Amino acid sequence: MVDITLAVILDKGNRRSHCCSDLFMAVIFRQLASSDLAQVEMIENQSPSPWQMAQIRAEITKDTSFLFVLGDATTTQILGWCAVSVVAREAELLKIAVDVDCRGRGYGDIFLSYLVVRLQELEVEKLFLEVRSNNKPACNLYRKHNFKEIGRRKAYYSQPPDDALIFVKIIANITG
Repeated sequence: MVDITLAVILDKGNRRSHCCSDLFMAVIFRQLASSDLAQVEMIENQSPSPWQMAQIRAEITKDTSFLFVLGDATTTQILGWCAVSVVAREAELLKIAVDVDCRGRGYGDIFLSYLVVRLQELEVEKLFLEVRSNNKPACNLYRKHNFKEIGRRKAYYSQPPDDALIFVKIIANITG
């Protein structure tokens, strides 16, 4: 897969510290590299359900996994990252995380749009994910992108305890 660079117009409101200081920014999507792991670890440490570095390294080695970063195209700053597993014509979004200073700026929208395009290239038909039920911004983002809630796993998460909501999005015409 090739890297993709996009120019995006950012929400002028809700500015935060080091991230997204300009109205206009060029971002790049690319596969996660080992040189990104330190920044990814910092982003994960801000996450409500952080992955350990061993989990990320293990995912990198799997043939069915794709890990991407979203970065500032003019610097080495990683704004977010995601991991997806693809088996046959189904995919599961294992992780999507955006730097805490960059949240609420539309990067989740950009990430999901990019991911759907990539999965369409792979002829994937359905994208599944699970999310903490109390992660309202994420749940709203998925609903905005036409994910449908199809289930709930009671007490799935710990630290803090929470249910998992299961979502699916149809991303290609199902054949057969």
